[in-house]
Amino acid sequence: SVTDHDDISAGLELQDLYANRRAPVSFEWTVPCGDGFFHIGVNNLPVDSASDWYARLNAVTTSLSREPLADIFADLHALPGTLLVFCHPLWDLAGVGQTEHTRQLRRFLVAHKSHLHAVELNGYRSRQENAGAQALALSAGLPLISGGDRHGCAPNAILNVTHARSFAEFTAEIRDRAS
Repeated sequence: SVTDHDDISAGLELQDLYANRRAPVSFEWTVPCGDGFFHIGVNNLPVDSASDWYARLNAVTTSLSREPLADIFADLHALPGTLLVFCHPLWDLAGVGQTEHTRQLRRFLVAHKSHLHAVELNGYRSRQENAGAQALALSAGLPLISGGDRHGCAPNAILNVTHARSFAEFTAEIRDRAS
């Protein structure tokens, strides 16, 4: 799944030009949380409603939405082919400090863990951070899957191995492990 930060145009373009509706429409969603934020990989949005979903989620990112985040996560989770991945959860992207970031992380997990499907093991983050992500996934009871913020400049450092024949099958495999 190809993701851009807060943008679905790459997935839509892949659908139109190359994949004939086989490439997932996905993006890395910036979710505000207290003074910080987290990134959630929203993978395999339904093609016919992807733009509507993107507008709804982007309204949260830009603080234009008053809709409860719990409702949005529940609605995303209700989409059977959609995979929600907690990307690089230990990375303090907002620079709020590790103590505050950890406090926000705990609060976020209490509120939304039941609607997440996996935690990312990021091939471009440190070994120490990935060990923490692995421990987080284990304690949260979520599968650990690969990812990486490579920004199109290099091949991914970690790959997921699966017997799935489509992204929808891969999503089902991961979601079954998360439930």
